Order: sequence, then structure tokens, then C-alpha cells
Amino acid sequence: MNKVLAETPNKSQKDAAIISAFINSLADAVSKSDFDKPLERAAALSAVQQAFAASLYPAVDKFNAYTARACSPGPRP
Repeated sequence: MNKVLAETPNKSQKDAAIISAFINSLADAVSKSDFDKPLERAAALSAVQQAFAASLYPAVDKFNAYTARACSPGPRP
């Protein structure tokens, strides 16, 4: 994700940073929870989802729109 953040234009970096933080938080929750305790793991993942509930989906929508514009073949506006 660091490469994505480094190559993302300034106006989309905030959205990329939110997505990156979410992915990193999910990975941390999985690595810190006990594999043999699925309820503990589920609770940790749910806490991450709740923490990012307000910001993640708008950031994903905006970043998807950016990548569609920047990476699609054809003329760009």
C-alpha cells in the first residue's frame, strides 16, 4: 500500500490512506487474535469494521472513481 500511496495524486491520497489504514488494521486484528478462538477473532474484526464504518465506503467509492478515470482506456476528461 505504500507504493499506492506514493503514486496516488494528492487529491486522492486521503482516500487511499483510509483504505490502507483499514487493511492494516484488519491484518493487525487477525494477527493479534487467537486463531483457536473464532469469537475473539470475529469481535476484533467487527471492531475494526465499526471503527471505519463512516469513512471507509465513501473513500472506496471516491478511490474507485479515481482509478476508473485514471486507468480506463480512452480519452480522459
